[in-house]
Amino acid sequence: MTKVGLKLSKDSGVMEYGNMVIVGNIRSDGRWVRLPKNVFEYVQELIALPDMTKQIYSFEEQEKEFYKDLIQKLFDIKVLVGLEEENELESIAIEVTTNCNLRCKHCCIAAGSLPITNIRKESCFKIIDWAEKNNIKEITFTGGEPLLYPDIMEVLSYSRAHFTGNIELITNLTMLTEKMVSVITDTVDHISISLDGYDEESIDYIRGKGIFKIICKKIELLKLNSFKMVSGTMVLSDDNHEHIEEFKNLCKRFQIKPVLRTMTPSGRALENIDILNGVEIYGQITEDTLNMRATCNAGQRTMAIDSQGMVRECVALDTGYFIGTVEELISGELSGKRQVCEVDYNQICQKCPVRYFCSDICRAVNEAIYRNEEIRLKRCKVVKPCYEKLIWNKG
Repeated sequence: MTKVGLKLSKDSGVMEYGNMVIVGNIRSDGRWVRLPKNVFEYVQELIALPDMTKQIYSFEEQEKEFYKDLIQKLFDIKVLVGLEEENELESIAIEVTTNCNLRCKHCCIAAGSLPITNIRKESCFKIIDWAEKNNIKEITFTGGEPLLYPDIMEVLSYSRAHFTGNIELITNLTMLTEKMVSVITDTVDHISISLDGYDEESIDYIRGKGIFKIICKKIELLKLNSFKMVSGTMVLSDDNHEHIEEFKNLCKRFQIKPVLRTMTPSGRALENIDILNGVEIYGQITEDTLNMRATCNAGQRTMAIDSQGMVRECVALDTGYFIGTVEELISGELSGKRQVCEVDYNQICQKCPVRYFCSDICRAVNEAIYRNEEIRLKRCKVVKPCYEKLIWNKG
């Protein structure tokens, strides 16, 4: 059992049902335990004592071992943490442009249909310098389509020259040229390619006719230049969720890492909700998939700067989630302003006894769902009974 002073983590979540509680870490890996409510209340009393260890060792042997093991387990799953715990900012995303050459059916921000704005390259330089000074581990360049940003090559070159952390580029890859590849190979550590399908027909259906063949050529261009750190993503929908193995095989053929993402029902995705995403995916819940991770690190360990130079929790969240400006970021005025993303902020679901399990990891997905009562109710009708049965043995 750890002997350091302990407290409940800011990332811990508690759900009550009758005389039982479930506690877990809702931000890291989602591990959890189920306990009698009075036991958890007593654990909170113990960690508040000046000498918790002395108190526990005064118990009878069986009770002593029980609380030693329980507190160690809560510490291991990061429900309990040391008193010095802080959530340091680790990564930032820079939306360099809202411009995009595609009109993908599932795009949550309707990229390409918005007024085109490009971040000032001088702002990018300031952000990069600030990131290096503040020990940020990763910078991600995104859009829109970042390869349409007029200054993208200059910004990437500046990043590599002035930033020692990881540099990632999220792109549809269709605008890649041979001239760009040489710069990208020298500056970027990882590329994430949007595929969103498992074969030519499914990819062209979502992203546009002929896109699959273009992507094949661009991936080959990366290979010819020995760029290997590439992943391919697929946003899950009713049309593709039964073809995950085929998607993985496609990525294997391309020699890239497969990554699955949840669809955010906003932007064009909301317009196309009837053809993209029903509730069937959410019904595939089993005991093996139970996980209490209910939110991402947006606004806490990660944040984003949009193409207008505004700092947000995440570029996928709407404009109501501004934290401040680039100038405030550089000057340090944003200290203490970063917000924590938790499903508890949604009043509709605040007291639901399964909320952390049915919540999506992505805050943008949750906000889009909770803003649309029809979608929320449709989803809840399927999800809630499944989780209540698995977690609380209800029904």
